[in-house]
Amino acid sequence: MKPLTLVGILLMAAGAFLVFRGASYSSRENLVEIAGVEVSAERERPIPTWVGAVVAVVGLGLVVAGSRGGMRG
Repeated sequence: MKPLTLVGILLMAAGAFLVFRGASYSSRENLVEIAGVEVSAERERPIPTWVGAVVAVVGLGLVVAGSRGGMRG
């Protein structure tokens, strides 16, 4: 299997996971800083569904490009 096709398949799987299952990441925000004392909070932020769709489409494009490249030689 060609590397381009393999990367495309992995991206399609990751994109499908993001679309159907969703994922999130943590971010830390400083809420207040007074006299050297900081108050911060950690928040879970979801990854938007459209990001997964874009990743899946890019993966599909790589699979197609990998398969077409193999037919030329």
